Amino acid sequence: MQGWSIFPNSAWAEVIKSLYGTDDGFTRPTVARRKSGCWGVIANISKVLERDNVSFVDHFRSVNIAEAPGAVKWSWDLEPSGVYSVASLRKCIDRAILPFSDTKWMWNSLVLGKVNILAWRIIHGRLPTLAILAKFGISSSTTCKFCDESLETENHLFVECGLVKEVWQRVSSWWRLLDSNFQSIGDLLNCKKLLTGHQRLSDINEAVMLVFLWVIWNYRNLKAHSSGVKSHTVLAYEVQSMALFWINARKRKGEPLRWVEWCCDPILECYSKL
Repeated sequence: MQGWSIFPNSAWAEVIKSLYGTDDGFTRPTVARRKSGCWGVIANISKVLERDNVSFVDHFRSVNIAEAPGAVKWSWDLEPSGVYSVASLRKCIDRAILPFSDTKWMWNSLVLGKVNILAWRIIHGRLPTLAILAKFGISSSTTCKFCDESLETENHLFVECGLVKEVWQRVSSWWRLLDSNFQSIGDLLNCKKLLTGHQRLSDINEAVMLVFLWVIWNYRNLKAHSSGVKSHTVLAYEVQSMALFWINARKRKGEPLRWVEWCCDPILECYSKL
């Protein structure tokens, strides 16, 4: 609540209005020009948000004050209380910028929780890829860390990139998935539907796919923060070994899967232990 709004006819109110205008300076461009650094960013916040189709100023409403006839105060319409909050603005920005998906993710108990969370974030566009970070002004680079050519989006990082395709080709041939030329993240996450006959086998196949996503994301972070280099063969081996370790550690029934048989024919090995 602004002091000049309570006493609109006072001398101090006239001074404030001459400097910032009658709208408290929300849309007055001279305010932004007089400030630099952090305050300059704050003063220009409405212009920054407008680039992402988020109207910051329009969410403020002028409300009459019952206790002071003729006076008004600002009310934030994204909160029932009318009080501005950073959380409500963040949700508004997320809805405007980030993609939305109504796909539900069923938790896979054969892998760690963090791997399931990674899959959920990918589905709902919540993964901090360079394309997303650039929208928030956090990163100036947007090219893929693997190929240094295309925009790093979820779809490119896990489906379209040349290195990832080579890794997935080895994994899919290992699992004998004939129709494995996926075009999107959704196709990749639904790959367990390619295997029919036993629910547990489909769950194990899905666990391998989740480990594949985890290995690719870990390697991407390694490339982003260091100069480490791995071949597609090494990455495919990591998928095999990590998946076997997690599945054996977390499955509750049956004998553990054997390494040699797992590498040679995972489907046959899984059937023998079901």
